[in-house]
Formats: sequence, structure tokens, C-alpha cells
Amino acid sequence: MENKIKKTKNNRILWSILFLIIAVMSVWAVIQQNENFSVATLIASFKSDRIIWLIVAVVGIGVYVWLEGRSLLTLNKSLGYPGKFTDGLLYSASDIYCSAITPSATGGQPASAYFMVKRGVPGTVATVSLLVNLIMYTLSIVVIGILCLIFKPDILISLPWHTQSLIYIGIAVQIGLVLIFLLLLWKSNILWAIGDGGIKILGKLRLLRKPGHKRVKLRHAIDSYRDRVHQVSGQRRTLIKSFIYNLLQRAVLTSISGFVCLAMGGSFSDFFAVCVLQAFVILGASWIPIPGAMGVTDLMLIEGFESCWPKGSLVHNSALNLELCSRGVSFYACVLLCGGFVLFMMLKDKMRRVQ
Repeated sequence: MENKIKKTKNNRILWSILFLIIAVMSVWAVIQQNENFSVATLIASFKSDRIIWLIVAVVGIGVYVWLEGRSLLTLNKSLGYPGKFTDGLLYSASDIYCSAITPSATGGQPASAYFMVKRGVPGTVATVSLLVNLIMYTLSIVVIGILCLIFKPDILISLPWHTQSLIYIGIAVQIGLVLIFLLLLWKSNILWAIGDGGIKILGKLRLLRKPGHKRVKLRHAIDSYRDRVHQVSGQRRTLIKSFIYNLLQRAVLTSISGFVCLAMGGSFSDFFAVCVLQAFVILGASWIPIPGAMGVTDLMLIEGFESCWPKGSLVHNSALNLELCSRGVSFYACVLLCGGFVLFMMLKDKMRRVQ
């Protein structure tokens, strides 16, 4: 068990180092597109009388993290395991941080589940809560994407064909994920078939000790999982709350770029259009198997600012600065904040155990 924990920690350290390398390379590649770029011009691009909008964007990070934590606490409470405010922030921060540093966000859910179990939440409760939250999260992305298509289709049409292709694929992937997650939620026999098959194969290969005992434990876990699913599915108000929290979380994330645009002197019309573009970019980059979709998201945003706004407009002329600040606040600062909070809570827990 200790070796497994040590291996997990080592993997997180390696992913964190890889994240930093990719982040530096992504920012460097973006900056290289403009030889006249400098930190001074970046700072000068903000209007002193509009700095309040930059503050709102920064505050939005905290609201973004809190909303996911609130959704998870609501789901856990409906299953009989309420948590504290800081617990919700930890579940959310660990999910956001580990999702950002691992390909296709594969590390977020396990990290959040790990801290839930550490705080006395049974594994089956954590699994159901995270799966329901993931469904609501994915569904909210699809809903926002549909709303953007209805109210601002010109933004999508104005994008280069290859960027449009990524977005169309992203929409299809998100819809497919919703269907898969719903199947996993309601059809527990699928989970049993996958787990049981894996145990049998590993047992025959002599890679797993006592496969029969493991199958019995899996059967009990699946039965408990099914009971938890029935329990939460009967609480419509809880499910609606979870969806609203996730929808607001997505809205906050997409609006951060808009607030940065306002801080640079953009109009409220630009604000709405930038938010729509950000939503489309999130859809297009969501399926890219690169930690945080770094590089891809940056280039998609710059192309969007330059393609959807005419030459001479503030957004078009400030495309590089706007992208760097938007991404810097909504992603890099958010990841650092979440990583720092997770580290703080881990150290706090360790000090408690020592005492």
C-alpha cells in the first residue's frame, strides 16, 4: 500500500514537471508570433479606469473553484455524507489541478475521490457523486455550446476550417461522453462485466492474487454502487442543483476572457462575443490528449480573435495580449492556485496526524 501511494506521488510530481515544461513551451510559441511583444506593452494594454474588470476576472477563479466544490458537497450530502466548506474546495481544487496536468484530464476524478475517502466518504459514494457531477459538467458544456450556436453562429462561421473541425469533433465527443457516463451510471452490469473480466484475465496471467476473493469484493462494491445510484436519482432537486452549479461554473470560466477584454478597453458587445468564442474553444480543445490542451487552446484563441474581429478593431489588434492574459488568468493562475491549496491542505493534514 505504501509503495502504491509513493508511486502515485511520484507520478504526480512527474506530471507537474511535464506540465511546467509544456506551459513554458506553449507561452514561448505564442509570444514568438509577435516580435514586438514585451511585458511593458502587455501591461500598457490595460486601461487604468477599467482595472476593476481585471479584478472581477481574478475573483472569477475563486468562484469557479467554489462552484464545483459546492456541487460535489451537495451530491455527497444527498447520500448522507455532508462536508465542510474547505472539503468542497479541496475536492474541486484537486480535480482541477490534476485534470490540468494529466492528458485528457484523466487524473482529476481519482484525485478528488482520494481526498473524499480520506475524509470518511465511502468509495461508492465518492464514485457516484463524481460520476453524476461529471455528467452535469459535460452536459453543461453541451448546453452552453448549443446556446452559443443559437445566439452567435457568426463566431463559429468566422473561424478557420481546421478550428471549426476541432469544435465539431469536440461537440460530438461531449455528447458521446454524456451517453457513456449515463450508461455507466444506470447500467451497473457494464461495470461488473468490465471489472469481472479484468479480474479473470489478471488471475489467469498470475498477476492477481486470490481472484475469487477480489470478485466477491467487487460484487459487494457494485451492489453498494447500485444502491447509491438509486438513492441520488430519486432526489430531483439535488440533481437540478448540481446541474445549475456546473452550468454557472462553465459560464464563469467563459466570462473570464470577456472581463479581461473589458479591462483592455473592449465594449460589452466584444465581451459577449469573446465569451462565445471561449466557449467554442473549450469545446474544440476538450478532447485533445494534451495536459490542459496547452498550445492548442492558445492558438485557437488567437486565431479566433484575429478571424472574428475586423482588422483595426481593439480585439484583433490586441489578439496576443488578450490571449496571454485571458489564458493566464483562467488557466495558469487557476491551476497554480488549486495546486497551492491542495499542497496546503495536504501539509495541514500531515501536521494533524503528527500531533
